[in-house]
Amino acid sequence: MGIAALGLVGLGANAAFTDHVAATQVIQVGTLSLSMNSADASSGNGTKHLTWKLVNSGSSINQNHTWTVTNDGTLPLHITTVSLLADGGGLDPAPLGDDVQMNFAGYTGSVRYRESFGYYCAGGCNLNVGDSWGPFTMDFSGNLGNADEGLTITPTVTVNAIEWNGAGPSGGTPVLSQG
Repeated sequence: MGIAALGLVGLGANAAFTDHVAATQVIQVGTLSLSMNSADASSGNGTKHLTWKLVNSGSSINQNHTWTVTNDGTLPLHITTVSLLADGGGLDPAPLGDDVQMNFAGYTGSVRYRESFGYYCAGGCNLNVGDSWGPFTMDFSGNLGNADEGLTITPTVTVNAIEWNGAGPSGGTPVLSQG
């Protein structure tokens, strides 16, 4: 009976071990947002597309336009590309589009020639929240003939960006390269 009694005593004893671990992580999602502004744009201020209207007002065009890009989101941005589209100017061969010369990002040629290229950011491409990029200047000039009479060119600049990890400097002198 002694051995059986020991077995019964062992049956009534038990132990339970529990362990619990919890972790919480707060994930905040920011916004990618940029805006372009120009004092003389005909439309698009506060968006990522700016448009100017070049009106043929006689025998020559000589217009200068300045614009900036601002990171108004909550995440740092890296400017990737800038594109140019110039609507109007008549049918191709577009008299006004061929007769008006444009200086865009340091590259000069006819409006039709300049818009055929893409441009990428080659330096000074990073923007912290609230930082601005620019100012950029676009110059339009040309001596016009009778075929240009009454025609209009509407150049539009578009800027594209992606999220930047924040490593390296922000701002600097922006450099656009033809690509």
